Amino acid sequence: MNAKLVYAILLAVLSVFIVLINSLCVNVIMTSKRLLQNPPTLLIANLIVVHLIQGLFVVPLYAIDMFYVNRWACDFYRFTSMLTFYGSCIGVALLSIDRLLAIKMLTSYHLTVTKTRVIKLIIFSWIYVGGLCLIPFVPLKMAKPILLTKQCSYNQPKIWSILMLVINAFLIYLFVVFSYVLIRRKLIKICVFLNKLTINNQYVASIKSTKSINFSKTTLLVLWLVLCYAITWAPTIIYLLVQHFELAPSFFNEKFYKSNIGEILTFFVKYVNFIDAIIAPIIYCFNHQEFQLKLKAKVRKLSKKKKKNCIASESDIDLKNISLSTIAQSCNASTNSVLQ
Repeated sequence: MNAKLVYAILLAVLSVFIVLINSLCVNVIMTSKRLLQNPPTLLIANLIVVHLIQGLFVVPLYAIDMFYVNRWACDFYRFTSMLTFYGSCIGVALLSIDRLLAIKMLTSYHLTVTKTRVIKLIIFSWIYVGGLCLIPFVPLKMAKPILLTKQCSYNQPKIWSILMLVINAFLIYLFVVFSYVLIRRKLIKICVFLNKLTINNQYVASIKSTKSINFSKTTLLVLWLVLCYAITWAPTIIYLLVQHFELAPSFFNEKFYKSNIGEILTFFVKYVNFIDAIIAPIIYCFNHQEFQLKLKAKVRKLSKKKKKNCIASESDIDLKNISLSTIAQSCNASTNSVLQ
């Protein structure tokens, strides 16, 4: 079987799962007033929207780009790919900042980090990333990237690619890893503190510690999300840095990228980066207590609707059977009267 066909099948399956899982998560969050009031949930919803764009546009366009060379498809794929990649980088950075503020401020966190401020920050991040990702459409006289295999209008200048990778990917990656370490240490301290409360059996303190318990659960959830992104980002960031900085040019050259090994490596790096669009929402949506309650309520509503539809259809069938039987009886009665 052709390697490109295998890639296309894998991408199609991945795209379907990404769209289904993230659509479910967005639907549940948007229909829950309680979830929408929570700043960390809004930041996570922002990342879920990024993943939904990946599933709807980036992954299918990447599969199409393998077989069908089209200027518009190539431009749209490259633009959405850059938009979602750097959008997820900024989104995870915002989530890390939110948790760092939470562990530093504690009681004053909810007064400082509000829903309105988080929404404004999300809008600003999209304007920032969108504006930067539109620059390659401008025909600038700069050094072109190492690979220019197709006639696309969206061609990232080398200096743009390097600055974007260093500032909006590599430095953010280091910050995310650093914040992961800090948050993990703080969580350990909170767990030790809560254990001491239970050992000393301090009733009043245990009541006050309920907020700390909820805080630690949310932070632990975000911690797993940050770890997921850190793992799935690493191959992409390293691969792009090697490519754009032209490290080891005798090996990583245009001939290598066009070879079978180069194509497999490129596909693997991108596929791993796409997988976080499935893992991340599963970590959040199916481990968050409020989300689980809302999801169960939706499932109950759907099951009740199905039961009502089944009962209605059964009653319709019964009515049809009754009407048919009455018609048959009337026909028999009329034929008997005629015969008599």
